Amino acid sequence: MNPNNHLPTINIFKKNIPKLGIGTWGIGGYMTKSPYSDYVNEITQIKYQLSKGLSLVDCWIAQGEGGSLELIRQAIEDFDREKITLLCKFDIHKYKDIVELETVFNKYLKQLNTDYIDVFQIHKPVFTNISERELNIFLMEKIKHGKVGSFAVSNAKKEDLINLKKKIDIPVEANEILYNIFDREYEVNGTIEYCNKNNIKILAYRPLNRGMTNIAHTSPSFAEIVNRYTLTPNQIALNWLLQKENVLALVKSSNRAHINENMDCMSITLTLKDLNDLDSWRM
Repeated sequence: MNPNNHLPTINIFKKNIPKLGIGTWGIGGYMTKSPYSDYVNEITQIKYQLSKGLSLVDCWIAQGEGGSLELIRQAIEDFDREKITLLCKFDIHKYKDIVELETVFNKYLKQLNTDYIDVFQIHKPVFTNISERELNIFLMEKIKHGKVGSFAVSNAKKEDLINLKKKIDIPVEANEILYNIFDREYEVNGTIEYCNKNNIKILAYRPLNRGMTNIAHTSPSFAEIVNRYTLTPNQIALNWLLQKENVLALVKSSNRAHINENMDCMSITLTLKDLNDLDSWRM
């Protein structure tokens, strides 16, 4: 993999990787398989991003009835597995027991054709049929045998993280949350501050709020900042996010031009004043 010279890196999951991750939301379909998905293009664009140095790949077995993992497997098979970080989501709040969790875990290994999962991520910090104690034992065993490298969560608030710290012996290394220049809920509720103080990295999903292009036309203050640079509104929004020390952004795109645009978002450094203005900016 060739490094992308513009992108900053972050020390996360025992590696130093680019601060852009490969989102895979909707590939192969959403909750069911989609006959309209362009499977070849989805695979091609993941391969392209890997060839440009991106290395974190978001995986969720529920997508496309498991079909998304097949596309990811095909995309990564020609690359050095050790240089790829597979982030695998587990809906433990939906599983009926620890046996079902084990079954899903083994499906991930089989469908991705891998011996281990880099990051075991609980999709929602809700414990219904599986207790924190059971999860702790499960994780300890998998880590002991080299089947899991790191532990992460998604959609966790400060209170959830405090609870996990008390009941799970494995440290939470990252929290995936909805975070972008529009959505600041996790700033307001104290979660991001808690993460920063406890060395928990932020994985920002939907970092572009599904596209920022129209914002420059509707917000004069945002447009004023955009016009000072040779960057697009999307690039400004990503640039602002990636200059935050503990943040990695998960971006999904199957469009080559958009992928290149995203990867070039850090080609120019925003001034401290503009970053501060964006920090306080609200739509």
